[in-house]
Amino acid sequence: DTYPRQRTAAQKMQHASDWVRMGERPWTVAVDSLDEETHLAYGPLPNCAYLIDRTGRVAYRTLWAGQEHLLRMRIEELLRRDAAGESSVNMGQQDHLVSC
Repeated sequence: DTYPRQRTAAQKMQHASDWVRMGERPWTVAVDSLDEETHLAYGPLPNCAYLIDRTGRVAYRTLWAGQEHLLRMRIEELLRRDAAGESSVNMGQQDHLVSC
């Protein structure tokens, strides 16, 4: 399903809740402000997905569109590396990313 651009924070939260219910998401889903303050702080590309390690650093980023299988693989890798005790995990590759 596609949604029109949200006009209120409540709409944005509802759309995110709907998306989470549509599929099993083994990760926390964050919802940005209407002015996209957090999104723009990471980079201007649309539909980027970011994996944040437990130190708060970006461990991996990619364009979201059609990359759920890749993102799931990277989540598993991040969890494995974290369990192995790597303090700051940076997986380096930014698959299908033009620039951010």
